Amino acid sequence: MAEIRDIARYVEEHPEDHQQRWQLAKKLYTTWEYRRALHHLIRLKAHGYGCGALFRYLAATYAQMGRYAEATRELNTAIAQWPREVKLYEQLASVLEHAGARNGAATIWEKTLELDPHHLKAQRACTRLRQSMSETDKVKRLRPAP
Repeated sequence: MAEIRDIARYVEEHPEDHQQRWQLAKKLYTTWEYRRALHHLIRLKAHGYGCGALFRYLAATYAQMGRYAEATRELNTAIAQWPREVKLYEQLASVLEHAGARNGAATIWEKTLELDPHHLKAQRACTRLRQSMSETDKVKRLRPAP
């Protein structure tokens, strides 16, 4: 397996080799080098290397960096291009939940179920999120007014 530094050197010498840049970005991501991965992912996107997986990696990288708005933007862009790709919805729901947008996450999980009615993870997530929101509403109603 090629070392990251070898691939990075190659990409530096051959900046138009998008396939190798893609491999480098994925390796950087898997070694938690998110800033470096992001640099290469953005360059790939700018050069039109626009596969669904690129958007997923971009979104995952942004999310790992706590940049949930950017992650959401990338996933929404990808969903506009590939509206039947269930994995994009899964990832968007996860990003929204990590960002604290439970209602938005539940809505996206429901959309996932529309695309794949037998999606077990989506079924469980919808149930969990809706119950959690329901319990939060009950607690709010039980609190004394200030």
